[in-house]
Amino acid sequence: ATGWGGGLYAGGEAVVVIDQCDFTANSSESGGGFLMSGVSGSMTNCLVDGNQAIDEGGGGLFEQFCNLSLSDMQIIQNSANDGGGLGVTHFCDIDLVDSVISGNSAVNAGGGIFNFETFSTYRRLRIVGNTAGFKGGGILARILGDPLIENCLIMQNHATEGGGGISCIEGVSPEILHCTIDRNSTHGFGGGIRADNLCYPNVVNSIIWRNQATQQTGISRGPQSDFQLIHVV
Repeated sequence: ATGWGGGLYAGGEAVVVIDQCDFTANSSESGGGFLMSGVSGSMTNCLVDGNQAIDEGGGGLFEQFCNLSLSDMQIIQNSANDGGGLGVTHFCDIDLVDSVISGNSAVNAGGGIFNFETFSTYRRLRIVGNTAGFKGGGILARILGDPLIENCLIMQNHATEGGGGISCIEGVSPEILHCTIDRNSTHGFGGGIRADNLCYPNVVNSIIWRNQATQQTGISRGPQSDFQLIHVV
């Protein structure tokens, strides 16, 4: 598709129920596999594989006040400029649980997930082997919105410039609870987590280890940023 949503477009305050669907080898400007704008509903047991977007959301893009629950998703081998696996933007809050986000790539930011202006929840995810050419190999969280990242395995992701596992920039303070952040890498700062420009991540009961970076391998504090760490090893 030359516009939005290579495999599926849903908008206009629609209520969607999507179960056991495959979105494979689609392409578009934004939302390679699908694009959902202003909708509510659920999405379960879907394969999102090998899709491509020129702009945001290689696998899929959620935007403009969406409110959806997603579970048992396989989001693999997708690519985009931002959000290789998923783009979640503009006050579109999703609850994504019990899913795999693996092998996705972003030219710029958010190899696995690009979280922009949203308070979304990510629970019990395997975010593994994603890459970003700039920041946030696994997840990039940017501008407003404090996402909850809970009981996730964030492993073997890579970002060229910083935040191999997670990158937080421009006023985002995510809650990172009970997560394992392991063997992520960057050529810049913060193999595990990088916080920049008024970001204050709260990391609780988590393991951050065996990450690699040119500087500050585990966590890295940028300008006017800091971490609250409780029971972190």
